Amino acid sequence: MKIHKDHKDFSDEEFENLKQAVIKEGHTSFKAIAISSDQLDTIISPCGICRQFIREFTQDIPIYMFGNDNDDKFIKVYLSDLLPLSFGPENLLHS
Repeated sequence: MKIHKDHKDFSDEEFENLKQAVIKEGHTSFKAIAISSDQLDTIISPCGICRQFIREFTQDIPIYMFGNDNDDKFIKVYLSDLLPLSFGPENLLHS
């Protein structure tokens, strides 16, 4: 998964490492997410945990899903397509 914000790319094969890097640097909003795999010949989408993590930062964001790095095919969807009726920060009670 790759996350880009303020001209900085966050990229890692392990979601937990990526999540920690993003949080550690204090980033709270993103322009787009790209996910790919060099292990699969088909287009890959973010898992449920990744979708919820993204949702905690933004309500809707473009997600670009790629397959093999040597393939130019991709699908662009929005987070709301992958995680409809989701729970996010606006659902929390604020005092």
